[in-house]
Amino acid sequence: MRKIILMALLAVFNVSLAQERKTAFQVPKDIASIPNDMLYGIVEPLWERDGTKSKFQVTGFNLDTAVGLMELLGVRSFRMMFKEVFDNSSEFDADLIQYHKSAIKKLNQAGVNHIIGMCMIFPTNSGFSPKGIYAVPQLLDPNYQGWLIQVSNTWEKISALFPEISYWEMGNELNEDFFFYPNGYSGGFGSENGGVFTKQDKIAHILNYMFYASKGIKKGNPRAVTVMPGLSPGRKGLESNELADFMELLYEGIHSNNYPLGAIKSNKSDDYFEILAWHPYAVLGKVDQAWMQANKAIYDVAKKYGDGHKPVFFTEIGFTDYGDEPSEIHQIKLMKDVFNFIKTDLFFVKNVTAFRLFECTGALAWGGKGEIHFGYFKEPSGQIGFSPKMKAFSLQTIYGGKGDLRKFE
Repeated sequence: MRKIILMALLAVFNVSLAQERKTAFQVPKDIASIPNDMLYGIVEPLWERDGTKSKFQVTGFNLDTAVGLMELLGVRSFRMMFKEVFDNSSEFDADLIQYHKSAIKKLNQAGVNHIIGMCMIFPTNSGFSPKGIYAVPQLLDPNYQGWLIQVSNTWEKISALFPEISYWEMGNELNEDFFFYPNGYSGGFGSENGGVFTKQDKIAHILNYMFYASKGIKKGNPRAVTVMPGLSPGRKGLESNELADFMELLYEGIHSNNYPLGAIKSNKSDDYFEILAWHPYAVLGKVDQAWMQANKAIYDVAKKYGDGHKPVFFTEIGFTDYGDEPSEIHQIKLMKDVFNFIKTDLFFVKNVTAFRLFECTGALAWGGKGEIHFGYFKEPSGQIGFSPKMKAFSLQTIYGGKGDLRKFE
């Protein structure tokens, strides 16, 4: 019965998608045509459907409350992080599909009209046996080609299932070892322990992954726009040029015409991604001229290789205050500085996704105290519901939102 329901869902979505393809509308994918209001974004995992308290689950999470707070803030774009819609063996969860569709509808009704879908697709049905949720075959693994094909097939299915989503981000911080590693990796979040890919192998892997993911996304929905997996700023921060150097290696690989793995090669960056993305966290605690210039240096790499027309999405940026009020006051200024630099210097940035809507005490288990306090609203406690922090009022001003942020307190 479950498979019959899923087949019916796919049939309905395919008809809907076919009807949409008849229109002349094209999703904007260059700097000049991206809607200005897409700049004002936020992210929060919509995982209340889990049924059990998880390390990532916000206490008292409620979809309607989350959407209501986004509307009050003035949020116009949302990074939707998909979790367990499939189990990476091509089986789908019909209930979760409907849940995410209902969430998109509610977000749209609240004025959040731009959805960036983000999935971490790591197939388990290719012959490769992963030893971790983000484990990837070695380049010379005989199952690697089959694994990439399943990457493409899975992306095709999710893209077809959600024609409502125009932008697909093909993973999260794949340049970080924690989110992309071989079997035998012995590290953890924020760790540089053993069993990692060499930098050159990781470049090859990410290029192959983006190509096959892009191919699947376009097959599932030709109108969809592919977004580079949001890249981490690196351990030493943007100012070290670590990320600029990594971007250079990606472009060198594309223009070498040696990729992807397989008979077909491409030196066209559009075949790998159509929108650039990275996470410009202020690792050094400053949003200043050096931070701004570091972002420009990354973009200059894209310009060097002919991609000066492509927009950049900051699909994560935020500041943890560690529960400390003076730190929060300082970080209010930092977020204002981010948007000021976008107005004056970083014209190519067309999306800022604030990380994240809520604090999450469960994050202590995997990210430490700092990971708890990125949120703009505190979790419920006792008789008090979701209460706004000072930086929520500042973000509302930046985003042009209106209304009482204490509505759900």
